Amino acid sequence: MADKKTEDAETAPVSAKDAIYIQIGDFVKEKTGKRIGKTGGREIFDRCVEQIFTAAVREGSFRFNGGFGSFHVKTYQAGTRRLPSGQQTTFGERQKVRYEEGVVVKALIVEGGDLEAALKTRGSRAKAPKAKAEEPAPPDKGEDLDLD
Repeated sequence: MADKKTEDAETAPVSAKDAIYIQIGDFVKEKTGKRIGKTGGREIFDRCVEQIFTAAVREGSFRFNGGFGSFHVKTYQAGTRRLPSGQQTTFGERQKVRYEEGVVVKALIVEGGDLEAALKTRGSRAKAPKAKAEEPAPPDKGEDLDLD
């Protein structure tokens, strides 16, 4: 009976968030040799999200590495607005966060979620390596030209 419980636990569906927490926990275990589990993975993930949004609001934008996009924060100043009833109302300063997809995210959407195929796209947008430069021309010997 214990084998059946173990088997069910291994095949049980996992939510997308839980999968992220587990992957973070596995990554930490791989790098440090210490197990933090799903709960530790969740704490790390939550802290990273907090720091990303704090930095985006403070700096006005946050760009993810490797072509994964960026957040842009726009601040709207306080003002007044006329309602359809004719009444004027004031609204306070507000901020909006906009996400802009990067090259990898766009490819990920096209590839239907295949991350490896999407990451290959990132490399294809890189500039082709330049050919080896030819030898520079010999320096000018300072010959005078007769222009008369």
